[in-house]
Amino acid sequence: MTLQQMEYIVALDKYRHFVLAAEACGVTQPTLSAMIQKLEEELDVKIFNRDRKNITPTRIGEKIIRQAQIVLNETQCIKEVVADETDSMNGNLRIGILPTIAPYLVPDFIHHSRTDAGKASVFTFHQITALKE
Repeated sequence: MTLQQMEYIVALDKYRHFVLAAEACGVTQPTLSAMIQKLEEELDVKIFNRDRKNITPTRIGEKIIRQAQIVLNETQCIKEVVADETDSMNGNLRIGILPTIAPYLVPDFIHHSRTDAGKASVFTFHQITALKE
């Protein structure tokens, strides 16, 4: 049983459609189907009832999906703990700024951010030409 398989059953429960669940997970439909089937074989239970129109979890499938959601949430918590402890900041930062003040603020901002931000070194600045009312 893998985290990936848990993600797949949670996605299939959410979308109730193999193609949509596969797209949400970034895999092909046959891959998603095979991994869910492999999990069902490993657990020796049927997680989903499948017919031509509906995909619904079985009674035991509902319990398995609930536990998978808990495990995935806890996994995310572990990632957050690691990020907090390593004090790392990564990702994209987008800032909108007026062109008249940009030359005065942007250089200082970039200098201080690069020394303080860790891995986040890609900045995108958007010049604002008009303010919304």
